[in-house]
Amino acid sequence: MMKKGLILAAVLLLVLAAAVPAAGALTEKQKDELAKLYEEEHQLRLQIVEKQREAGLLSEENAQLLKERLQEQWQCRRQRMQEGDYSFGQYRCGGRGRGQGRGCGGYGAYNQRRHAARPEQSA
Repeated sequence: MMKKGLILAAVLLLVLAAAVPAAGALTEKQKDELAKLYEEEHQLRLQIVEKQREAGLLSEENAQLLKERLQEQWQCRRQRMQEGDYSFGQYRCGGRGRGQGRGCGGYGAYNQRRHAARPEQSA
């Protein structure tokens, strides 16, 4: 009797374990909708940078660096979507994370170049 209960519990556990990923999977329609929204978000961010440049809030050089960084982030997001990751966020590009100088972290190429271009401050 104990064996039957143990087997039943194991089967139930396996069925539930198989059902969880299926319940969390996105449909093709949902993937298409998310991809379209992420593309719109990317285009809006580029437009914002351009408007800030036109208004004089950003120099031509900084606007170009920001656009390059946005493009790096977009490539990272597209790669993740091709791998099936449609989650929100940018800190998963190849496990590099913040501070590694690769588009997905908070201190990527844009900030490195921006800080390198600053004149030394005298103490």
